[in-house]
Amino acid sequence: MTIDTVRGKLFDDSASRDAPPASLPRSVPRVLAFVLALALFLVASGCGGDGDGGSPSEAASNPGGTLTADDGAEIEDTLKTWLTEGGCENMTDAFLEDQTFNDDPEEACETFENLFTEPAYSADDVIVSDITGNGDRASAVVSDDFSNVETTFQLRNEDGGWKIDSADIN
Repeated sequence: MTIDTVRGKLFDDSASRDAPPASLPRSVPRVLAFVLALALFLVASGCGGDGDGGSPSEAASNPGGTLTADDGAEIEDTLKTWLTEGGCENMTDAFLEDQTFNDDPEEACETFENLFTEPAYSADDVIVSDITGNGDRASAVVSDDFSNVETTFQLRNEDGGWKIDSADIN
């Protein structure tokens, strides 16, 4: 899914879907486009979180499949941290390559970190739901209260921690 498609879904502007984005280069990664779109909605609505962001959600406390509450909390934390702070350590090498179009992990990480900008929303504004999984694989849905954008993330437990392996903007 490209930024054009995301913009079209967010703004329902068929002309925008056919034209290249005016302010973003074509190389901006797809999921970063989701982050930017989410930020636009949150800025436009003047939203900010009012919670402490420290306690796991109901979805994290009671994940599906064979996941434990600790797995759910770590998955939620990985997603919220990645969306609000970035960090190559929150992604598998395959997902990092998908985001940067570079198959060298060190170069890809540098590219990702250079492209990442701090969003105008906080972790409290990010809703993580439908956490489920078995063994070292999991999925979770990320959304917010302000847009109609949902993204399903696939995660993998690597080196003792959950990392984002793919994303599909719904």
